[in-house]
Amino acid sequence: MLYEYRPVAPGGSPALKLMYFIKNQNFMAMNPVSSFIQNMSRIVASLCCAMMIILLPACDLPQPPPDLFYKFDVMPVGQGPSHLLTADLNLDGEPDLVSVNTKNSTLAILYGKGDGSFHSALNINVAAEPTMSAVGDIDRDGYPDLAVNARGAKMFVVLLGNGDGTFRRPIPIKTGKVPLNIILGDYNHDDKLDAAVTLTFDKMELYMGTGDGYFKKG
Repeated sequence: MLYEYRPVAPGGSPALKLMYFIKNQNFMAMNPVSSFIQNMSRIVASLCCAMMIILLPACDLPQPPPDLFYKFDVMPVGQGPSHLLTADLNLDGEPDLVSVNTKNSTLAILYGKGDGSFHSALNINVAAEPTMSAVGDIDRDGYPDLAVNARGAKMFVVLLGNGDGTFRRPIPIKTGKVPLNIILGDYNHDDKLDAAVTLTFDKMELYMGTGDGYFKKG
């Protein structure tokens, strides 16, 4: 998986690009770089258009077009998508997508079909102005959970997964002012996921996980 942070034109004002292997293909070329390009799918989040553009590699076509990638599908998501995350949320062996939508404070979850296409988005309301998300087994039940920072609410929220792609009611965890990013990891080696949250003005806060979906400030 590769994140590439830079503006892309035309078509609105994309905030980032997430590159990920959506289709299960075998590498065919000896050159690692060309192999990566030939087998890579690209997902573009557009801040102004409330949609996600999914591009599949041109080598899928019998006769590749002039462009390396061809447009496969355009999926509507919430307003102001600012971050994309990929994970197998419903444990069916296929990668799913999570779009963090800042302007209308939602997550859009799109379940993968395994052929590069996705089901229509499931929208979940979260706290004000989410900008980043992370995935991990926060409550240690074997199912993927989500943590989403919300800069407008001065918190991050935890959504515990049920293992079938659905999630329980968000658990709010208060933070300092304007949380911008969140990363999960076991920082104190107690086999429980913790959260590192970056704030404005060059600050970072650590929150120690209790193993049941909750966190306490470190």
